[in-house]
Amino acid sequence: MVPDGNRTDPLSTEGQVAHFNKLGAGVRERIDQLRQAQALKYPRMKRASKEKPWMSVPDFEANYGPARFSNDAFTAGDLGKEIITLGGRVRSIRRVGSKLAFIDVTYDFGLAQIMVDWKSTLPSLLPEGIDEKQHLASFKNVMKLMKRGDIISVTGFPRKTEKTGAVCLSAAEIPEILSPSITALPDTISEGRMRNRHLDLLVNKSSWGPLLLRSHIVSILRKVFEDTKFLEVSTPILASNASGAVATPFETSHRSSSSNNKSLALRIAPELWLKRLVVSGFERIYELGPAFRDEGMDLSHNPEFTMCEFYMAYATLDELIEWTENMLGVLARELPSMRGLPEGQPDGKFVGAIVNARRGDGKEKRIEFPRVEFLPTLEDKLGIRFKDLEMHLPSGKERLVQTLVEANALDASEIRTATAKEEEGEGGAVSKLFDLLAEKYLETHHKDVPFFLTHQPAFMSPLSKWFVCPRTGVAVAARAELFYNGMELANMYEEENCPFEQRRKFLGQKKGGGGEEEDLGAWGWRGDVGFAATTSAAPSPPPAVGGNGGGSDGENAGAVDGGGEAKAEGKAEGHIDEQYVETLLAGMPPTGGWGCGVDRLVMLFSGRERIADTLPFGNLKNVRAYADRSRKLARGEV
Repeated sequence: MVPDGNRTDPLSTEGQVAHFNKLGAGVRERIDQLRQAQALKYPRMKRASKEKPWMSVPDFEANYGPARFSNDAFTAGDLGKEIITLGGRVRSIRRVGSKLAFIDVTYDFGLAQIMVDWKSTLPSLLPEGIDEKQHLASFKNVMKLMKRGDIISVTGFPRKTEKTGAVCLSAAEIPEILSPSITALPDTISEGRMRNRHLDLLVNKSSWGPLLLRSHIVSILRKVFEDTKFLEVSTPILASNASGAVATPFETSHRSSSSNNKSLALRIAPELWLKRLVVSGFERIYELGPAFRDEGMDLSHNPEFTMCEFYMAYATLDELIEWTENMLGVLARELPSMRGLPEGQPDGKFVGAIVNARRGDGKEKRIEFPRVEFLPTLEDKLGIRFKDLEMHLPSGKERLVQTLVEANALDASEIRTATAKEEEGEGGAVSKLFDLLAEKYLETHHKDVPFFLTHQPAFMSPLSKWFVCPRTGVAVAARAELFYNGMELANMYEEENCPFEQRRKFLGQKKGGGGEEEDLGAWGWRGDVGFAATTSAAPSPPPAVGGNGGGSDGENAGAVDGGGEAKAEGKAEGHIDEQYVETLLAGMPPTGGWGCGVDRLVMLFSGRERIADTLPFGNLKNVRAYADRSRKLARGEV
């Protein structure tokens, strides 16, 4: 496209002038300079012609770069009579007197040099009323106005320079300023990068790395899902209640609702919606999208985050683990060859950790990460037999606390933190104690090596199936979490598909301490043996306890998100999704569920320690700063 047309002066009112004058002497002087030169035009674009096709900087590099014209067969001078129009942002200007300049322009990670010689811009036939002297004056005026940061358009011929042999665009017309940079574009920016994210991205190419990686990671994920015959779906973000995890939702309302209850909540996880679709017959589905949790922020948590969840009917936990290993292997193989990534992206440390996990020979070689069983490993580290504590009894919490103190497993402040809130119940405290034990002794079990932490205590995973661990005799979940250097990256488990057991767990989760509030005998269900007609003995299902649970996005909600339940400042209100339980009555096949935080995936592949660096405008604190700045500007306080 090429520029066409002009606008009327947008600074024609005193109020407009007064507002922009408040932004500092430099802005005021630049505006005055451009107005006097009638250069505040911001022209529209019109479709390029065949005679003067528009070309991006990367396309110019590809068509006329060193790979094509670096050999001696091409002598200095024009590389042909093809005339093109190039657009981009001025990175630097080197003026040689007042009649010659070399301009470096960038666009979409490309860099092109433009040689502007006033004689080359002379048309063969000058417009009526314009002589050569006037044309030179116009040339000098534009070149004097042009500065670093301006967005310009230049029409000319590709040319190979005599001195360096580099290919540049030799301007055949006076460059046009399409959008001037009113504020000064700094050479570098180190402080306040997120407050001035547009400047940070303009001058720090390294800041592009995580954003480009995010795009490529999402693209590769979708390709992996497509190759394994998954269907992408979009489930509701707004609903009357947030479900799928225990976390505090953001609440809003719908003014036009015909219902008396106009309150709505933003989703905290898509889990229950996706499992409804599994019941409906969709055997392989996934969703990539946003979720929201009204909770704390830190280096790896943000209240708004991107999550990926999939559900695969008839899948076992081992298959989910193998799928995860394969997916990370594909990412480690494909990402380094992706176009446009800055040097050092993706992070070689994490890629190397994945590649080094290959096992087998020849074509049979595949990625395999170590697996660490939760309770056996914890028992070995602490010298405790958890089955002997009888934690299902009312005195279980006190017995556990006493044992942990005697073993010096947790200090007094950690125990106080876990047991402080009485309203969370005995089970909630026990679950939090095990969260602390996992964080302290298990999540960093392997350093610089991804590994799966498997078979967590069943009371920590109310949406997963469970079984009795043969080594410890304790009920454990058919669940695995993927960790790398203490960061939880993915969470997966075999889904609870029994409506009676699921409702019992929901009730226990709502109470925060386990135990039923209703007699499920009317449903033909007994907690010790399943259906009353069942004759084989089975251990009692573990109580659904704790402030965890709900969602392959992480029953410890920090598992995948940017804003996890583990950082919650308050206890989410319990809610039983009775309609979901009713849906299960139609029958859900044995199903494997999987969740991963895309933001954390980008953090690891980019080597960034802050989730804010992986987001275009940082975390919620950074985003709110934009509104704060806007209010100050409106009040003239800057």
